Amino acid sequence: ALSRNHVIEVSKSGMVTIAGGKWTTYRKMAEDAVDAVISDNTFSHATTCKTRGLLVEGARNYHPNLSIELCQKYGFDSEVAQHLAHNYGTQAHELAKITQLTGKRWPLVGKRLVADMPFIESEVKYAMEYEYACHVKDFIARRTRLAFLNVQATRECLPRVAELMAEEFGWTEEEKEAEIKDAEGLIRSMGFKLATDVTMQKESQLSVSDYQRYSKVFEELDKDKTGVLRPAELFEAFKNLSVEITIEDTINIVNEVDTNRNGVIDKDEFLLIMAGVAATGSWTVDYRNWWSCTSRPIGLVLNVAAAEFRRELLNSRCYIIRDIVIV
Repeated sequence: ALSRNHVIEVSKSGMVTIAGGKWTTYRKMAEDAVDAVISDNTFSHATTCKTRGLLVEGARNYHPNLSIELCQKYGFDSEVAQHLAHNYGTQAHELAKITQLTGKRWPLVGKRLVADMPFIESEVKYAMEYEYACHVKDFIARRTRLAFLNVQATRECLPRVAELMAEEFGWTEEEKEAEIKDAEGLIRSMGFKLATDVTMQKESQLSVSDYQRYSKVFEELDKDKTGVLRPAELFEAFKNLSVEITIEDTINIVNEVDTNRNGVIDKDEFLLIMAGVAATGSWTVDYRNWWSCTSRPIGLVLNVAAAEFRRELLNSRCYIIRDIVIV
């Protein structure tokens, strides 16, 4: 394994070199380096490194109940308030000052960039004003950690992030599109494959009539107009389409396709499933096109007609990284 410890080396000439280390230990690295310089030289006015007594931005006046204070003082919902308190500390008060009203009874403020994630629109403006974010990829990966937490949620919010930054920087439509593509390129360069890549490939296998048919099925089942289907509603869709399947198989399919890991499927994911059904008469996952870098169990081929084979794969610790299968 690669060591991530740091080493201090003092040469005979007195030059101090620090090698190794990692971002999360930068203050300890600085302390050791400064102390090495001081101990190896005679400075009448110098003391040991003072980093232990210096507060990082947002630490001053921080207290454990800050998230509750944010809820009560500004009207954030609890999840967003906890996120802001944890990531910004007392600087969350500055962020709250530039946060817009939601127009709802609750929460009063804090429009989310994407559902089920606590990141809000005013964080984009804060990143530009206080943290010198200049590009969309700066925000999703270098000011917040959204790109590392949920790739698909990041993809969904890219247009809105680009729009908010365009308002500040005066980007044209062409520049906004270039920023979005650049951010998508960053996501792919990290080894992740966007669900839209696979969905578009699968959807292209659907005829126009099938696409319209399955889209209508989705809309009819989405009675509450939430834009998602639960496993029971997907099971109902299978029955209406005369696909023989059990509720257990349906749940397993949702687990395979649900890239957001929220227990439901959206329209794109539904069309992905239907494209597989249309092509084979059953649901099949081709591991060459559907791979995961998150090391979650996944079957090489999930065919609802081959239940024993499917269960054997799902019960084994089988992982796929691109085209490599590790058992």
